[in-house]
Amino acid sequence: MPPNRRAVNFLQSLFDRSGYVRTKRETGAGTSHPGFEIRLVVRDRAEERAAKTAMNALGLTPGRSFPKWDRYVIPFYGRLQV
Repeated sequence: MPPNRRAVNFLQSLFDRSGYVRTKRETGAGTSHPGFEIRLVVRDRAEERAAKTAMNALGLTPGRSFPKWDRYVIPFYGRLQV
């Protein structure tokens, strides 16, 4: 299996397990997020590093990850990436 296909499969499995999409809200004065975003939720720092490596292999630029409960969330932004 080619490396890029492996990266796509890995990221797809993360998204299928617990990923989600946030889209731009067209109405409302106090929108908390102005654009498009995908968030991947990973179990630990090792899985976070593997996900970021896969994203970089595909030319995606991940945002700064942050802890959420006992997991870590890796966002990536922008209409072109999403």
